[in-house]
Amino acid sequence: MPQPNGPMWDLLGHILGTDLDPAEQGRRREAKDQRRTELIVQCMLEQGFEYPVSNVSTAEYQVSADIWQPGSRDWVAQWGFGIINQPVVVDLDYQPDYTYRDFLGAMSESERQAFQNALWGSPIEAPIEGEDIMVVEGQYIDASSWESQGCSGFAAQHMELESGVSLLMSDEFLPLLEAYSELHNDLSSAVTDAQRDWPECMADNSFPGFSQPRDAYNAIVHKMDEARGDANIEVIPGGELTPELRAIAEQEIEMALVDFDCRVATNFRQRQESRWFDAETRFVSDHREAINALKDALAQRGQGE
Repeated sequence: MPQPNGPMWDLLGHILGTDLDPAEQGRRREAKDQRRTELIVQCMLEQGFEYPVSNVSTAEYQVSADIWQPGSRDWVAQWGFGIINQPVVVDLDYQPDYTYRDFLGAMSESERQAFQNALWGSPIEAPIEGEDIMVVEGQYIDASSWESQGCSGFAAQHMELESGVSLLMSDEFLPLLEAYSELHNDLSSAVTDAQRDWPECMADNSFPGFSQPRDAYNAIVHKMDEARGDANIEVIPGGELTPELRAIAEQEIEMALVDFDCRVATNFRQRQESRWFDAETRFVSDHREAINALKDALAQRGQGE
């Protein structure tokens, strides 16, 4: 599906950082990781524990914007949707990071449990269906509030308060976010002329049964998951594939090329993006007061445009 576009989407992108170029997004992620570590170290020290910090590079490979070009037919002919195979830049300085594992390994069982309780929160018994839980090291943790999630919850809560996300989830601006989500749900569920033309083109080219582009993408993901099976075979970009996965990768390229050509033939992207933009423009006009208040609140936090 084309990415939604419009003035409200741009504002949210500014708040969430999705409007940044990939390099800057990477730098922001690194800064967030560093801030999260700082908060955890602070909290763990207050609980009487040292928290191991490593400066070792743990990114073995990365996909950069320079080599991720799904809008090029030549790129699609080589990588398909970029699901099973994708271009990567290998970090030649990569080293596996065992700092945390070795730190825990030097502890006794009781010391390790106390450390984990401080970091993640105390474990609970088998959860009741419908409870908000997470599983850490094979133990159930109450995830209903940040207070029950130890120092990791403390760090997450503080980072949220330091970001524009907390504004969006506040009582003042949550109705605006909910209205915007409803708009997108309505736009996504409506069947447009473009969404009628694209399936017909796919069916005419040996790929029937899809109602929208994401269905073609998801079909390959489903086939890949089935091929991985219970063994949960890891699919590493640039790595060796099993014969079954290689066959699916070939089908992915074939399907992705037909999808690409059908999008071009039906002018799919332009027609859908125009529709999104017009709807967003109307939304901004209808919610001008709340959006201006959100911008003012961001400016007070130093996050304004």
